[in-house]
Amino acid sequence: MKKPVLKIMVDYVFKLIFGDQRNIDILAGFLKAALNLPEAEYDSLTIVDPNLKREFADDKAGILDVKVHTKTGIVIDVEIQVSAYGGLRKRLTEYAVKMVTEQIKRGEAWKQANRVVCIIIINDILIPEEKHYYNRYALLNRETGTEFTDLLEINTLELPKLPEQSDGSDLYTWSQFFTSETEEDFMMVAEKDPVIKKAVATLMELSDDERERLLAESREKFLYDQYHREKESYEKGLTAGREEGREEAEEKAYQEKLESARKLKARGFSGEELSGILQLVPGDIAKL
Repeated sequence: MKKPVLKIMVDYVFKLIFGDQRNIDILAGFLKAALNLPEAEYDSLTIVDPNLKREFADDKAGILDVKVHTKTGIVIDVEIQVSAYGGLRKRLTEYAVKMVTEQIKRGEAWKQANRVVCIIIINDILIPEEKHYYNRYALLNRETGTEFTDLLEINTLELPKLPEQSDGSDLYTWSQFFTSETEEDFMMVAEKDPVIKKAVATLMELSDDERERLLAESREKFLYDQYHREKESYEKGLTAGREEGREEAEEKAYQEKLESARKLKARGFSGEELSGILQLVPGDIAKL
């Protein structure tokens, strides 16, 4: 009987592998394939926040991203998304700008801000106007292509656009890793790169951990339900008023989240674990 493998495109699983300082070589391997930075930048990578927590207080789904500082202080943020829901491009831009502004304390000069580079890995078509599976966006002169500043950069990796024929790049191989689903798929791509081989081994180890599997499955269900609630809310808003539909969907989401938390608590999960995976606040934990 084949053992089930955790889905790497669940942000919780992704962060367990790429957001762990002990696996910094795995994160470095992917970043080297995706970004055009000097090799020396990867000599000292530091995970900024390895914990699972909400980044935006008003972000209902939470953001389980991986944020890292390079040797010279460049801030790199990697995020997983399953679907290109409405407004995602704007949210990504707002989040990237936030990572620039949060570096500046009152009274400090803007020259203190370090470069911010964001990467979104998405299992959907985010930018239908582009044909390539990987795209880099920066502040440029639309007429000449001259870059205004390198302070802010957003990179998109759209997995459905991955061509069947390899382009020979390391990024293509990493993309194959992200699109793999079965143990056989992962083993095949593991043979193509020693760093990916370590990533696969780490994923298999996590897949054997019942506790991590339960948390990953809960997170996956939460994100799946969240997407469909947002879609339902939007469609309902077209005919019955957007605000009413949104509030109804949010209340339903909240109650379902509490029910999932009760089930996990009954199986021995701590309040801290529930807070991380289901984005609960202390007041929510007290209700369980």
